[in-house]
Amino acid sequence: KHEFLVRASQIEGIYVPSLYDISYNDDGTVAAITPLENAPAAVKKRIIKDFDSLLGTLYDTGAQMTVAILSEYRPGYEFLLYPGVNIRPETQDYAWNTKDAKSAGYIHATLYYLANRYNGTDQKIGKVTNWVIGNEVNDNLQYYYMGPKDRNSFVTEYYNTFRIAYNALKSGNAAANVYIPLQGRWMTADTMTDYGGRGFLESFNSIGKLAVFIKI
Repeated sequence: KHEFLVRASQIEGIYVPSLYDISYNDDGTVAAITPLENAPAAVKKRIIKDFDSLLGTLYDTGAQMTVAILSEYRPGYEFLLYPGVNIRPETQDYAWNTKDAKSAGYIHATLYYLANRYNGTDQKIGKVTNWVIGNEVNDNLQYYYMGPKDRNSFVTEYYNTFRIAYNALKSGNAAANVYIPLQGRWMTADTMTDYGGRGFLESFNSIGKLAVFIKI
């Protein structure tokens, strides 16, 4: 498996987290990212036509595909971002705007399209088995940039995003798995910008009454 990941990291557009050593400042922000075993220093983004080729190539090796869904800033599409987010040129992961029908509709339609496209029907373009909604979602300082919020307020916004994403992805591919990614702070005390993983999941369960999705 490790040898496969090292080889896969050389494919343009592939990010292998285990091949990067990340150090943090005292305030929790990233101090340095050091690539390991000849992994690229920067991972170049690829568009959908390249994604077909990329997933198809990996699918042929027997790999099980997991794709993380992130929301970056693009001029003209600001309505997709949570109202008032702090735009930072270096980030690719903002909170989504689920407060109005236009934005929610775009999100649902996009994720339905992706799940349906990569449901394994066309083996030439591969199959995505697992979808991850966001990245380290209990860290509002390093990701999402929604500003200070207590845990329940923040989790409520993420729950709204997850609910739309889950429904869209399962509609496009009923066999798909949909996951919540957490930063490695399981029992730490909450602040107004980051939250312990256990408390985050407890709030998520309480808000949505969705115990079927997660186990604590």
